[in-house]
Amino acid sequence: MATTLPGFLAALNNYSERIPLDKLVKHMQELEISLEDVQHVMRFDPERYSRNLLSAGPAYQALILCWLPGQESVIHDHVGSSCGVMVLQGTCTEVFYERSEDGSLRARGPKDLPPGAICGAQDDNIHKICNYSTDTNLVTLHIYSPPLSLMNTYNEAGEVLGELLVPLNQ
Repeated sequence: MATTLPGFLAALNNYSERIPLDKLVKHMQELEISLEDVQHVMRFDPERYSRNLLSAGPAYQALILCWLPGQESVIHDHVGSSCGVMVLQGTCTEVFYERSEDGSLRARGPKDLPPGAICGAQDDNIHKICNYSTDTNLVTLHIYSPPLSLMNTYNEAGEVLGELLVPLNQ
């Protein structure tokens, strides 16, 4: 059953605590959304990808992330949060990492996600998101439950570089 953006956000507002990742992804799979629905919050930044607040409720934060060609996130996790991602425009490249026996990180992927694709990560899943295109902007919808306050960042050696929260545009 297809759900409009207002219906989708209303459903998320019914949760008072963390939305399990499988339920979050199921809600996203039922969502019918277009760029026109989120154009009013889309902002691009030439320095880094931008996180733009779409909506927030008791158990979630909905963000529209805007990526210029070549922009990517740092390698990070989602400590304490479920994260569902839907590609709205462009091709999103997701690279997951797993720990080797020596503790370093080994990339799995990359996996290209076309418009309409949905992926998810939570807690200690380690990944990065990239716009490897040379000529197309990437726009993604991210739902964090509960809102992501901090994330650990990593280098390829598997060392925690620190905690980071990418600035939110409002």
